[in-house]
Amino acid sequence: MKSHHSTRSQALGTSLLEVLVALLVMTLGLVAMISLHTAAVRYHKMSEFRSVATQLAEDYGDRMRANLSGVRGDNYVRALPWSATPAKPTDPGISCNDACAKATPSVLAAQVAASDIAQWLNNAAGMLPGVWLFAVKPTGAAANSTVMDVWIAWMDPLDNANDGAVNQLINAGYACPAGMGAVPTEVRCLRYRFTL
Repeated sequence: MKSHHSTRSQALGTSLLEVLVALLVMTLGLVAMISLHTAAVRYHKMSEFRSVATQLAEDYGDRMRANLSGVRGDNYVRALPWSATPAKPTDPGISCNDACAKATPSVLAAQVAASDIAQWLNNAAGMLPGVWLFAVKPTGAAANSTVMDVWIAWMDPLDNANDGAVNQLINAGYACPAGMGAVPTEVRCLRYRFTL
């Protein structure tokens, strides 16, 4: 016959084991929730950056729509390799007066485009980290075409270098054009096509 004392010791031991298992399960649940929260924050920030990139692309498109002569003359083409430290451009302004505009409208169109690009870059600098603009006419487009492919690029500060599979999937969706040169894995690009 078991004593009352040994039965009580077994009950206490079982309770302690149950508490330890419960703590383990709770810890694993908390770790999973923290990982889920981190991923949610990352994807929310990516969505926010994508939204800002779309606004910036629309701004560039509106500038091109207002100056179709500049688009036809390739004045909105900007095919420069990506730079981690871009210089802030100075707005050259528009010096072509009415007589100049009547005599040589292409000069006015080029000056407006140069001013538009400088203003766009200066405005965009504070909106996305490492923002970059790459704009070209699509391959096969006619010489005076008003179709433009525009990429808006930025640095993803939440890039997780240790998660290769996720980065590969993200980078495939945010691929940068070859003309931007070698870009780090944390640079994301969104492509827009404008038919003006």
